[in-house]
Amino acid sequence: MNVDLNEIRSRILVAMAEKGMSRRELSERAGLGESAVRDLLTRTENPGIVTLARICDELDLSLVAVLTK
Repeated sequence: MNVDLNEIRSRILVAMAEKGMSRRELSERAGLGESAVRDLLTRTENPGIVTLARICDELDLSLVAVLTK
């Protein structure tokens, strides 16, 4: 499965906007360092599955849907 990181970012950013959630708030709620959220949204490296799962949980997103749409 080849997942487009830009699509993942887009889905996360849309969900953050819909919930009015900042990077800082998301990182705190997901139990992650703020840098983990920033890196996911700005870097070209793929995020770890645990990081992505925590973010999806806080945004009420399905991890499977984020990775496969």
